[in-house]
Amino acid sequence: FKEAGSNLERIVVVNSATAALPPVFIQQTIKLLKKQDIAIGPSTDGSVYLCGINLACAHQLKNISLSSLSSCNQIIHRAVFCRSKYVILPAWNTIHTIDDIRMLIKDIRQNPYAAPSVRRFLRKIKFCA
Repeated sequence: FKEAGSNLERIVVVNSATAALPPVFIQQTIKLLKKQDIAIGPSTDGSVYLCGINLACAHQLKNISLSSLSSCNQIIHRAVFCRSKYVILPAWNTIHTIDDIRMLIKDIRQNPYAAPSVRRFLRKIKFCA
């Protein structure tokens, strides 16, 4: 978060293993950070697909890898220890396995407007119709 710059008050980071994340999740996180110190987007595997934080609290995430399978619990424990206000967003999938890709395909088939770039890529490699 040091690289974010000194002019920012809050930042939202999205895990690179997250696909088809509805933009409303990020918009909701930005709104929530006006009243919360930390917003946590838990992944179904225990990692975090998204983390939003007011930069005044950024020190609380020191030495926590957002992609580790225990990062969600680590962030919550640190927030409780530091008495920070935090909110947990709806769970979302991250993509690590072939089963995760199958779930992604199912999700984007159900919503024809979701993840157009991911959809084009999967079609290009002939993984998805």
